[in-house]
Amino acid sequence: MIELADKTIGNTDEAGKTEVRAGPYSHSGTFFDHRIDLREPEGAALMARIQPLIESVEHRKRALKPQDQRNREKLLRKVSANALRCFFHRNPARVAYFRRHGPYDDGPSWLNGKALSNLVDLLCDAGLMVVQTGFGVPSPKKGRASSFELTDAFQVLAFECGISAHSLVFEQANESLVKLRTGKENGRERVRYSPTSQTEHWSSQLAAINSLLASQDISVSPSSDERRHWLAKLNDPEKRKGMPYVRPEQIRTSLFRSFTTRSKDIVAFAEGGRLYGPWWTNAPKGIRKAIQINGKPTVELDYSSLHLRMLYNEKGFEAEDDLYRLELLTALAQKHGLNEDAYRPWVKRHTQALINCSPNGRPWTCKLEVDEIGPPELERKELVSLIAAKHHLIADSFMSGAGLRLQKIDSDIALEVVFSLMQEGIVVLPVHDSFLVQSDHEARLYAAMHNAYCERFGFQPVITKKAG
Repeated sequence: MIELADKTIGNTDEAGKTEVRAGPYSHSGTFFDHRIDLREPEGAALMARIQPLIESVEHRKRALKPQDQRNREKLLRKVSANALRCFFHRNPARVAYFRRHGPYDDGPSWLNGKALSNLVDLLCDAGLMVVQTGFGVPSPKKGRASSFELTDAFQVLAFECGISAHSLVFEQANESLVKLRTGKENGRERVRYSPTSQTEHWSSQLAAINSLLASQDISVSPSSDERRHWLAKLNDPEKRKGMPYVRPEQIRTSLFRSFTTRSKDIVAFAEGGRLYGPWWTNAPKGIRKAIQINGKPTVELDYSSLHLRMLYNEKGFEAEDDLYRLELLTALAQKHGLNEDAYRPWVKRHTQALINCSPNGRPWTCKLEVDEIGPPELERKELVSLIAAKHHLIADSFMSGAGLRLQKIDSDIALEVVFSLMQEGIVVLPVHDSFLVQSDHEARLYAAMHNAYCERFGFQPVITKKAG
């Protein structure tokens, strides 16, 4: 019998498989991801230990064809990596998967539901996995899923082979390094396109950067409070996919560009294009301060007020250093006994909303974060009017939806900064318009950021150092 919270939920047969009834296991499991793999040499060592155990229970009448054998070996690595990923990071540590091919039609050629289910069953027969079949999943299009999780015997093998959470890697396929989507943030749809010389060039640059990043030790050891905050963010029920995190993942290091188009019938790469993918882009700011690259501390440099400054410079205007500073807000902060920059995040959020929203938008209703507070005596609509008045020279760019166009420019700059320093052997971790490097490379990063901006706009950027 399998139990969870003192409730019996299923019956285990002699083979170790469990037919799960409706109840606590419903919608349970973190879905299998074919991009998760194992590092070497631990991966090869673990496969060498597992293969004989599978052969001892398979009893095949004829050997697999060479190509089928290669597919089996690749699939075994992926199944093992997914089980270990959940073991180290999720609770319950179950991997959800489908036992039929349909859901994997868009996957790589070596992945199909029948082969996957057969292999998982063999691992179960060998005492390395526990399999649970037939619990429901939210997507009616994909039907019902099953799950597997590693056993104590698998754990012993893994630890003897030197496997740890740092043995897991995420492989971003080169053909998906430049993505195009349409729709709003919570319902974006992938747009298929034929590669062009430009997308191939971007993909080539990203593949080279990702190869370098994959060979580095990029790690962080947060304090207990920072860890709790990070886990709370990861476990936000509106954003989390799969089972709750018990340990933040640091698997993903690959970059990709994500462009936006207004319609799925329009293939264009003029908007968006920012770099996404790595774990550090979504980590809380406090976590980023503690990141180390190959055991050395890092520094983070940031383009200050980037989109506002770009709008000024595009029109040939110089711009002051702090474009988010409003004298009235500074005075109100002092009146209330607060730091003079206490309301700056509030101003910044509404300024960004002014730039990003459409002509019919209402920037004063933008969603605010906890630290984006304003003074009680000033309405948000009044704030928007103050911002527009301060920046009257570029006011015609407000409420024009210019944000995505500006993202294309800042992402081009970011890719140039990362790629140019990579050619010097310097590892750069981008976070949109800011960048982390080992502390002893701070001057080189500053120069690269300065030159990339000046070459495009002919004006000096303002580059600030994040507080450490």
